[in-house]
Amino acid sequence: MVKRVAVVLGDPRLRDGVKVGGEFNPEDFQAIELLKQALAEVPGHQFEYLDHHATLWADLVFFKQRCDAAGEVGLVMNLCDEGYGNNPFCELHVPAMLEMLGLPYTGAGPQAMVICYDKNMVRLLAQAAGVPVPQEVVLRAEDKVGVFAEERFPLLVKPNHGDGSQGITVQSVVRNQRELEDYVAKLRRDFPERMVLVQEFLSGAEYSVCLVGSEAAGFLDLPILQVDYGKLDPALPQILGYESKWEMDSAYVRDIIYKPVTDLPLATRDEMLVAAKLMFARTNCRGYARFDFRCDSAGRVKLLEVNPNPGWCWDGKMNVMAGFVGMRYSQLLEAILRG
Repeated sequence: MVKRVAVVLGDPRLRDGVKVGGEFNPEDFQAIELLKQALAEVPGHQFEYLDHHATLWADLVFFKQRCDAAGEVGLVMNLCDEGYGNNPFCELHVPAMLEMLGLPYTGAGPQAMVICYDKNMVRLLAQAAGVPVPQEVVLRAEDKVGVFAEERFPLLVKPNHGDGSQGITVQSVVRNQRELEDYVAKLRRDFPERMVLVQEFLSGAEYSVCLVGSEAAGFLDLPILQVDYGKLDPALPQILGYESKWEMDSAYVRDIIYKPVTDLPLATRDEMLVAAKLMFARTNCRGYARFDFRCDSAGRVKLLEVNPNPGWCWDGKMNVMAGFVGMRYSQLLEAILRG
């Protein structure tokens, strides 16, 4: 029997404040087309695509009615990274709708979205679970920027809430008190409703771990990815910021390489895998998630972020990692559908 699947995406008709120019760009449309081509290769499934958010609730109701009438249990593939109405603060609204309608869906539920969108909350959960994390100071709107000792620089400054590395730029790595105060002031102007994080800057090797599946059924054995900054201009901060995701002519897109790890000590590998599985459970992730780690100057690995429903695009980290073991894009998407 063919399984009906409704794929929910961002709405290209609406403004998207995260994207360059505030709208869907050619790379976004290319990613959607390649997604559709890959899903067409998945056997036993019939796909339809829902991207008109003004009618999304009605479209989902109609999808459920058609499945019920056919005596089938439909599935929703939630790939709406942009959030409902292309508002990243409303990313949880899509799985919340699906919960209300009783429709099975891929990926994380609303609770995981809420937890993981708050970077400081994730850090506190990790710290309580014994997972090493960077040192951090949280600044609310009314808080003054404290004076940091010279030896604590450089520091990383970023919004507490954000998606697509919004607010994380080449200016985020600050090397003195003046740069710190200037960038905190800029973030407060640009994102007045968000707390600001002042974080220990980790200068060592950077890795990503991706879990696809579940603890009960087992996870795909995807290799750990390393971010190679070797070709990047030494004058540029070694970070995966906004430029690396959205500015296609940037050195961060051109010169950063994702590669499989070849010389990682077994103990470090195991430490990251254990931490990822622990945080998968603690943050209520489901189906698939990505965990980003980075080493400090002494080589100690620390958790940077937990990403529920990480980027599904053909050129995103998750598909790159699948490619390391010879998986086709369609096979990765099929694994996500299986949950």
